Amino acid sequence: PQKELRDLKQKFKADSISIHCNRFNYRELEPQAKTETKLFFTDINSTISNVTNIHQYLSKNPEAHLQINGKLMGEGEMNLKIDMNVGSLKNKFRVEAECGPMSLQLMNPVTEASMKLSIREGFNQKLITTFEANEDSSYGSMRFSYSDLKISVLNDKDGSINEDKFISFIANTFAVKSDNPRPGKILTPVNVKAKHNKQRSF
Repeated sequence: PQKELRDLKQKFKADSISIHCNRFNYRELEPQAKTETKLFFTDINSTISNVTNIHQYLSKNPEAHLQINGKLMGEGEMNLKIDMNVGSLKNKFRVEAECGPMSLQLMNPVTEASMKLSIREGFNQKLITTFEANEDSSYGSMRFSYSDLKISVLNDKDGSINEDKFISFIANTFAVKSDNPRPGKILTPVNVKAKHNKQRSF
């Protein structure tokens, strides 16, 4: 959105904008996918502050601030803070996000379409992430507390999507922790760093 703001012919400055809505739907069809990624948020209250595309204001303070509260997939209480550097030609931004308890199966419309992964069981206790990013890369940390996770790895053969039972067994046995943290252990943050494929969803 930073580039779109900079490119607007109409120049403006807004100290604060409030947006409230009952439901926001997001749909995306990635180039390699055959089904859409679907995500929705409910009970949204948001505030955007210090929004401008006027150069003299951007040179003094280039960051717009977005604060959002709502429910992810209608269940997980979500708090999201985004600081967007509107003056950055690489469109830098910083995110702090937190999501409370919810069934992880609700995320299947995202994971099945984009990751070929189905969540059979699992419950999110709390997810907290902080990262900085631009058009090319992102880095940050994540703390993800969950329980009873079981997944199915999907394959696409003859035009239909089915579970690869052998790979799913291997994944659940050796790769996926069913509980994080494990009993008696403490939750530790995981560092994340990624290069962005601009043909795929962020």
